[in-house]
Amino acid sequence: MTGLILTANNFSGSIPTTLANISTLQELRMEFNSLTGSIPPSFGKQQNMQTLALHANYFGSYFDGDFQFFNALSNCTHLLSLSVGSNRLGGDLPSSIANMSTNLTELSPGGNHISGIVPRDIGNLIHLQTLQLYGNFAVRSHPNFCREAFRIGVIKCFFSNRMSGKIPSSIGNITQLVKLYLSNSSFEGVIPPSLGKCSNLLYFLVGSN
Repeated sequence: MTGLILTANNFSGSIPTTLANISTLQELRMEFNSLTGSIPPSFGKQQNMQTLALHANYFGSYFDGDFQFFNALSNCTHLLSLSVGSNRLGGDLPSSIANMSTNLTELSPGGNHISGIVPRDIGNLIHLQTLQLYGNFAVRSHPNFCREAFRIGVIKCFFSNRMSGKIPSSIGNITQLVKLYLSNSSFEGVIPPSLGKCSNLLYFLVGSN
């Protein structure tokens, strides 16, 4: 079996750890349910996993340590999309986020209770295209975080947090940028004129800064 789609079924309870024994699994979608508990680190055993969609559940406890499963996912070298937004995950994003698959194109931990500083080494994810960090009102950014995110060519950015500092002029180098949401943050300074180079930009929200 390579795919298991259990989306929107009103499932409750915790994820069975035995799912990690399906070594051939490439896609697991369990979003829009009522699942609780921790996200099992045993998912790190599934080295063929490409898509893991667990958003819109009740995972986590709002406390530190809820994101420790990120450490195990560094073993999933084929992972393309990780969506764990809109849960109850709390604490820091571990520095191991930088060790995730360099094939990762989508990372979506938004709508949780992330605290602390987002690791600047997220810039190691050189193929990342969509980064969603919206709605984590206690999260702060490393001074060079935005520069790193824009350097690697993220084309859909959803921040809307307490991100701070200046919007780097290097944003103009991302000519494929499509959506940029920087609202409800603490950015300062001017909007870089280089943003005008982003000819594909369709949405730019920068209110409430």
